[in-house]
Amino acid sequence: SIGGELRDASGSRMDEGVAITVDHLPEDKPRYLMGSGSPVDVVRAVRRGVDHFDCVLPIRDARHGRLYRNLNHDELRACLADTERPVTAAQLYETFNISQASHASSREVFAPNNPAIGKAYTRGYVHHLLRTEPPSGYRLAVLNNIFFYLELFTAMRELIEE
Repeated sequence: SIGGELRDASGSRMDEGVAITVDHLPEDKPRYLMGSGSPVDVVRAVRRGVDHFDCVLPIRDARHGRLYRNLNHDELRACLADTERPVTAAQLYETFNISQASHASSREVFAPNNPAIGKAYTRGYVHHLLRTEPPSGYRLAVLNNIFFYLELFTAMRELIEE
């Protein structure tokens, strides 16, 4: 297990701590990183050999309206191939805050291609749910973020297996 205070503003302290620790863990055993789970943290840790994670971030972010979308598969491939390449959120994926007033009248589809949601809800409708029926809005937001993480982990697994 790896965990504790491994973070600074740039993430370099976490990278160093994970790298040092992973070097002392058996290769045939799971390598578990506790409490670090932003998409950037996950990619950085996978590059160092971590394969298990435990983090509430996708759910917590969803409850606060912060949603993930548009994983950049080409950037992910480049980051996994080059362990010295900086991993940045802006290059790897997008986020938006569905709670912002700018989404109140949006007709844009909330989570296209997400089979867990199953309907083409608009961002405006999900924004409305978060204000008037929070459990229903939270459920859709959580499903969005969990699906994004599933896409991220599936893509990493496929790239590693190549």
